[in-house]
Amino acid sequence: MPIESLRKRAVALVIFVAALSAILLSHPSAVAAQSPAKTNWSGHWNWAIYAKDKSELPPAYQDTDDVREIPSYALDLTLRQRGARLRGSWGLLARYMARIDEGDITATIKGNRATLRMKSNFGGSATILLVLRGDKLHWKLISASGENFFPRDEILRRVPRGEKLPYVAEETETAPE
Repeated sequence: MPIESLRKRAVALVIFVAALSAILLSHPSAVAAQSPAKTNWSGHWNWAIYAKDKSELPPAYQDTDDVREIPSYALDLTLRQRGARLRGSWGLLARYMARIDEGDITATIKGNRATLRMKSNFGGSATILLVLRGDKLHWKLISASGENFFPRDEILRRVPRGEKLPYVAEETETAPE
């Protein structure tokens, strides 16, 4: 095959590849597949379970008007994301508020995952894997030791701005003395 014919084919192939690349890169799904989606971890996250009726509540709470004021179990996370760093706090209510625990969160985000090393105020500790999927946050207990009340495997929901959880007390302003 003559050299001139090979050059023409090579030039045609280069033009074809360039045109195909331009078409593929201009398509939104192709661009999305190349660059990882930005994740938004910041916000307030919640998971809670409640008694079905007052008879399930401990005796001290059976006069409560709304069973949702006394969760059987609740987990709240407040997260702030800056780049790949995740900081925040957590609060836990267990056994109808007979066990209350809280602490701080510091982790590194890798894609849609973050691994937390948690210390309970009851002396235990745990490693938790968080996986973010839109407005849902999968909480998975990987390992635990000592006394703690961390849930094993739950889905937390993003709490919309302004929504008040039923078990959170009303904030009252106190007059300065």
